Amino acid sequence: RLVKQLGTFREEATEILYRALVRMIIETVEQTTWFEGGANGNEPWIKGAYGSFVRGAIKLSELTKSRCDFITLNYDISLDYCLSSTGDVDYGFEHVGAKHALLKLHGSANWFNTPIGIVAKSVRVSDIIKYSQKHILEYEHTQGGHRRLKRIHFSKSTDHKETFIVPPSYSKHFSVPQMEFVWRNAAMLLSKADVIVFIGYSVPPSDLM
Repeated sequence: RLVKQLGTFREEATEILYRALVRMIIETVEQTTWFEGGANGNEPWIKGAYGSFVRGAIKLSELTKSRCDFITLNYDISLDYCLSSTGDVDYGFEHVGAKHALLKLHGSANWFNTPIGIVAKSVRVSDIIKYSQKHILEYEHTQGGHRRLKRIHFSKSTDHKETFIVPPSYSKHFSVPQMEFVWRNAAMLLSKADVIVFIGYSVPPSDLM
């Protein structure tokens, strides 16, 4: 990995730096991503800009009887949460399914490294509580005495797995097979798409071919 070639630092030191960088990125993303859960923290979250975007995109795909897939470079789980209200989120770790794929080219706050590769944890509140991880949910109290979901902190998960993301770098190296599938599936979907919409992407010089 490129991060292991950092001046005169030993490999052990650069590995510590790499893990600290990943944790800093994930904790920053989690602190700045706010949700709008229902009364008493119930699901689904479908309000706000993300909710309107996902709802509109899916409705359009149903009207035109065509696929509507999402490709993102972001680490946060806002799109994941909105799409989870339509069923299981398809991350394209193998073949993309018949519904709406969400391909996250740089990893995700809810993806973790395991001995068998990347494991994606469910972003549904009901699943998080079911698997005894409710301590990662942060709520706020409303004036009506209800509580509302505010943030989800996968970095506080108690199973101590390492979050899988690709930190910012000029050279991208992937050590797990699932990411190869994600990138290949993204290329395949883009090559077959009739319409491609870019949202909030500045196309820096380093990304121009």
